[in-house]
Amino acid sequence: GGEPLLHPEFAEIYTHAFKKGLILTVFTNGRIVSDEHIELFQKYPPFALEITLYGASEDMYQKVTGTKGSFQIVRDNIRKIKAANLNLKLKSVAFHPLAEDMLAMKKYAEEEVGVMFRFDTKIDPGIYGDNFDHIRMAPEETIALEER
Repeated sequence: GGEPLLHPEFAEIYTHAFKKGLILTVFTNGRIVSDEHIELFQKYPPFALEITLYGASEDMYQKVTGTKGSFQIVRDNIRKIKAANLNLKLKSVAFHPLAEDMLAMKKYAEEEVGVMFRFDTKIDPGIYGDNFDHIRMAPEETIALEER
């Protein structure tokens, strides 16, 4: 995990990797995507730019991320990325309580943005040994969510 766009030398690292011929996918939460990032990605297009969504409403975003105002910022950045004709993908992580917003996020991605949506159930431990069992979905819950 982590936000690659936070790295102070992201543009240089990304450009170097692109020019070396690597196929690049950038995973981001979409919150700090700047106009400069979008210009970089237009000049050196990634194979995909994948944004992880943390809800389909401001309330859910704040509940999950603890950051007020992120929902609208991410949606605005998604519009900018889509307008730049970059290969955008939207996804989420299936865990409690986010699972209740999964269908709304799918609808937003597919109907409003016009991109495919997927979710993942993998939750890695934090670097400090954090245990996320309290939010992890049971296998049968995940199957039911997939079936919906």
